[in-house]
Amino acid sequence: MATFLTESDYRHLIKGVNLQHLIDEDPLVLDMAETAAIAKVKNYIHQKFDVDAIFSATGTDRDPDIMEHCINIVLYRLHKKAPIMPEDILYDYNNTLAYLEKVAEGKIGLMLPRALEEDMETPRTRFKLTANTKRSH
Repeated sequence: MATFLTESDYRHLIKGVNLQHLIDEDPLVLDMAETAAIAKVKNYIHQKFDVDAIFSATGTDRDPDIMEHCINIVLYRLHKKAPIMPEDILYDYNNTLAYLEKVAEGKIGLMLPRALEEDMETPRTRFKLTANTKRSH
């Protein structure tokens, strides 16, 4: 059961009655969509960030950007079964995927707990230092 998001987190993007209509008033449908959304976000960020710490946070300790992107994915998944996909839902979903790809590539830095090397307390990094060959002139 996904517990990272709460039903009140959706209020700024969708009315409660519309959300209930999308899930056919079955909380399990919402739970399954949230679980899938969280898994998708984890797949993008797990190399650099401590996903267990990020997704075990509650209340105001949760990262607002991660919450928003999870909600965008949830709403997209819920609207997939609707006869028409609203343009704003598709737009937000595509922006979320582009954002997560940039995070995974290291082009966007986030203020999140870093993943640690196993058996170490140092952040996991993937830097390679190189130098140009010496010139003789």
